[in-house]
Amino acid sequence: MSSFNWVYDFDSALPIYVFSYEVRGNQDKLHWHDYYEIGLCVEGSGKFLYLNKEYPVSQGDVFLTNNFE
Repeated sequence: MSSFNWVYDFDSALPIYVFSYEVRGNQDKLHWHDYYEIGLCVEGSGKFLYLNKEYPVSQGDVFLTNNFE
């Protein structure tokens, strides 16, 4: 499985980047980043895998991911 470092060029005045991202099964590549990530499940359900940990999510769940997971 390939992996990558997910990098964004944040504005130093307001270092927030908001975007919509659709997860399709388990096809997302393993990645990491140097910032925190806030996720919101807007519909459906599933699970997020962070190395050897698994977290179920469903519509309305909000979660915070640190830069080490």
